[in-house]
Order: sequence, then structure tokens, then C-alpha cells
Amino acid sequence: MTNASILKYSLKEVNKVRFIFFILIIATASLLTYFFSKNKDLLNKTDTTVNSSREVTALPTSSPSEASSSPVASPPNLNPQQVQTVIRNLVNSKNYKGLQPYMATPAVLVTLASSDCCGNLTPEETTTQMAYLNSGVPFEFNQESSQVKSLKSQNIKLSAYFVGISTKNQIVVSFKLNQKGQIEEVEMAASYELY
Repeated sequence: MTNASILKYSLKEVNKVRFIFFILIIATASLLTYFFSKNKDLLNKTDTTVNSSREVTALPTSSPSEASSSPVASPPNLNPQQVQTVIRNLVNSKNYKGLQPYMATPAVLVTLASSDCCGNLTPEETTTQMAYLNSGVPFEFNQESSQVKSLKSQNIKLSAYFVGISTKNQIVVSFKLNQKGQIEEVEMAASYELY
């Protein structure tokens, strides 16, 4: 093989690598654009349901270790339907920490069906436990669906809850709001068949 043929062969290979690299850059840019546009839509949905006059205030703390926690926004005055919309959007985006301003303080009663977990937890601890829901996202929160109506009829306690059922598996999450429109109870179950 002569030097000219080796150089010609090498240029062909370099051009192939450049082409593949160019395609990868275009594909990556397209995926990033799609990802950011979808997240922007999700944020806009959440932002339209939240009153823009929300103030950020720190929760009172009882010990120096708790004082290091980040400030939590105080909840806006929303009606129950607006709070339910916020719950739906934040759960389906796995942004459980975003629910903290909508939780009763100092504690939320958290139940994981068929387990010894959890009892009264702080809003921060509650949202940490909600990672249990990750494999079930997205959830359908249609209270008029036959499945939700059936669950509520089988377990009268759930009749006062905002119930979501996973569209991927059988995980159920239920939220009970108090008279102030704050989340006072969160119940999770691996399957709606547990009810």
C-alpha cells in the first residue's frame, strides 16, 4: 500500500467519524431542546395554579440542627380544587418537596399500607417518604373514574381523600386535606388490591 492510498483511506475514516460525531451532536441538541420544552410546560402548568403573591418564610425551628434546613414557602390561599391540581402536577413531576408548603405543620400523618411506616412526620420527612411513588408515576387523579369510586366505596375512609392511581402499576396515593386546605394525611399503598 502506498502512502497516498493510506492517506486516502485515513481521510475516509476521519470523514465517517466526523459525520457520526455531527449526527450525535444534532441528536443530543434535539433531545435537550425537547426535554427543556417539556419541563417548561410542566413548570408553567404548576405556576398557573399557584398564586404569585406567595411569600417565602422560614419555619420555626426547635434545635440548631433543624435551623440549617432551607426555608419553605408559606402556602397561598387556594381552594381545594386548586390544591388538588397542584398535588396532581407535583406528584406526576416527582417534585414532592414542592408539596411542603401545602402540608399541615408541624406534622402530617403518613401511612404506607401493610407496613409499620410511618406515623406523624414533618412535611420534609413526608416528602422524603413519597419517593416510594417514583415507580408509579404518572398517576391518574380522576375522582370520577370507576376504579377510584370502587376504592372509595370499599374503604369509606378514602371517601374524604384525593386519590391517585398509577397508570404504570397498582400503586395508590391518597391525600386528605384539612379545613384550611392543607395536606394533613398521605396514604400510600403498593396496590389498590390492598383495600
